[in-house]
Amino acid sequence: VRTAGGQRIGYDSLLLATGASGMLPPISGIRTGGVFTPYRLEQVEAALAGLERAQDVVVLGAGKVGIKAVGVVSRRRRVTLIEQAPGILPGMLDETGGTLVSRFLERHGVIVRTGVTLTEVRARNGTVDQVVLSTGECLPCQALLVAVGGQPNADLARWAGAQVAEGIVVDHRLRTTLEGVYAAGDVAEAPVLHDRRRAVLANWLNAVQQGRIAGYNLAGQETEYAGGVRSNSLRLWDLPVISAACAPPGGAGEVKGEGEWSLDEEKGVYRRLIFQEGRLTGVMQVGGDIRDAGIFATLIKSGKQVDDPRKLFISGYSGFQTQRTRWALAGVAM
Repeated sequence: VRTAGGQRIGYDSLLLATGASGMLPPISGIRTGGVFTPYRLEQVEAALAGLERAQDVVVLGAGKVGIKAVGVVSRRRRVTLIEQAPGILPGMLDETGGTLVSRFLERHGVIVRTGVTLTEVRARNGTVDQVVLSTGECLPCQALLVAVGGQPNADLARWAGAQVAEGIVVDHRLRTTLEGVYAAGDVAEAPVLHDRRRAVLANWLNAVQQGRIAGYNLAGQETEYAGGVRSNSLRLWDLPVISAACAPPGGAGEVKGEGEWSLDEEKGVYRRLIFQEGRLTGVMQVGGDIRDAGIFATLIKSGKQVDDPRKLFISGYSGFQTQRTRWALAGVAM
């Protein structure tokens, strides 16, 4: 390895854990002052400083980062959330769940616009002043937060000759196609649980698990990575949102299978469980008691058969029963 300072360091094994960076989409005028990608610490600090002078804020992208940003900046400011997809949190929730979160945001004064995007950013005196929507509308804007996803920092691996697709392609031991070189975290395109495909599943849980498996293999203890789960959770003020699925990206609502769901529109609580051939493959929930999340995640990862999904589905049941008892009541193969 050669450093930027010219130092050369030899290695027997090497781990690439270079993460990902926020992206700026190809929108006219977007590279101007007052436009932020809140992905790294220094970017967040710059955004917070820029927001001091902003009354009209636009957040582009209604994924997890965009939604969290809305929760931070909406106090004492006019905030418009823009999402190109038909609903918000498209990588976590189906249409019903996304609608509940949209209504919750609107009750807190956030303007939610879905099915539209930005076509132009207009500046005055070197900083953003207006944004133009795909509908032709112009919105006042003194700060634009761009949260349209991350891009794996895979250039180093690409230059070195490793196989790179969306991220650095790795096998079940987190090995790249270069001898002695491993990759883990948001830069890695790794196996997906219960699936033959690979994907960049960029979240903290997968990064930690991949780092642990890579560490074992770097130390000479051959260990296989079972595969990642597309899982996310967030809390927007007092509203919890969770989602987990063993399918590759494309929106939790695209997970195929038989479903069990409940919706209480008055209380704003929604839960959906998805089963394939008697096995739990996905879960999403908006509002309510989310203490069952760990049990559902464990069932998804284990691939255990569930004989009676409806008993597993009962909300709050695990608050009175141990996980083993809950599984037994639902007929889960032990």
